Amino acid sequence: MFVQEDGDSDSSQELMSAKTRTKKEIDEDLKRLREWLSKQPHLPKNIDDEILTAYVNGTKSLEIAKQKLDAYYSSKSKVPHLFSFPARDMDDDGFKQGCEALKVFFLPKKTPENYIVLFVTFDLDFSKFDHDQYLVRLMMMVDLAMLRWPDAEGIVLATDLSGMDASIFTKCNVTTSGFFFNWFQKTIAMKLKKAVAVNAPKFFETVMNSFVRPFLSQKLYGRIIVTSEGVSALKKFIPEQLLPVDLGGNEKSSTDLNKYWLEELHKRKEWFVKTNQQLVDETRRPADKLSTYGVDGTFRSLTIQFLFRCLPELILKC
Repeated sequence: MFVQEDGDSDSSQELMSAKTRTKKEIDEDLKRLREWLSKQPHLPKNIDDEILTAYVNGTKSLEIAKQKLDAYYSSKSKVPHLFSFPARDMDDDGFKQGCEALKVFFLPKKTPENYIVLFVTFDLDFSKFDHDQYLVRLMMMVDLAMLRWPDAEGIVLATDLSGMDASIFTKCNVTTSGFFFNWFQKTIAMKLKKAVAVNAPKFFETVMNSFVRPFLSQKLYGRIIVTSEGVSALKKFIPEQLLPVDLGGNEKSSTDLNKYWLEELHKRKEWFVKTNQQLVDETRRPADKLSTYGVDGTFRSLTIQFLFRCLPELILKC
């Protein structure tokens, strides 16, 4: 089973545009972004330089960087339970239990295109899977990616679905899915360049149609490839030497990489406490710049679409 990739005609143009910018041009845009930020009464001011650099590097223009940065901080007030503690507390029992369901880690090295690779394997105890906790963990990893690799050209998401079972239908939250994909598309500086899922069970097409496709642009959905083939299929999209040794590559095992990134999340606990408090003050937003983040107007319609289009199919699958 495949979700075939569309012709992403402008991806090479985007990459060329990003790589032809000089350090001087990036530094000038970074200076302009800081100046603009200092004049925005509703936005937080104590933003890390690396985060601002990621928005300059990851967008086509300074105006898009401004829009996405505003949307990034505005999003935290839309669904506050995903950005506050204990949801983001590595010491919380619920967070720990959710981490026992699957592995989430970055590969140690970037691809030749300067992409970072975020890897997820559903090969632990899926009975402990918590959908909201999983998406919070992904969001925390993406936050750290912008901090750690502000010069990255984009993200590749690789997923091994071998341990997923049909109970996924009863565990997924369509509202949280809608928020997550809107958050990723509209607020994050780094672009999703490709998503590859291997060992897909037969029912996964319904998962895609129910919890993913309704919330993605056609362009972004076209970058997703799903196959029932095993992990060897990953080598078609990610250089073999970059993969974990237990997945056919030369790097540390997925178990070791998962442990490393759980420790990194824990080490950054105080950083998450700080950044979770970086909120937009809507009472101070300039009157002509209302609601640059469009979640409020889309959630109801997306949820209704889900109920009428996908629920009968889910009932049959269960």
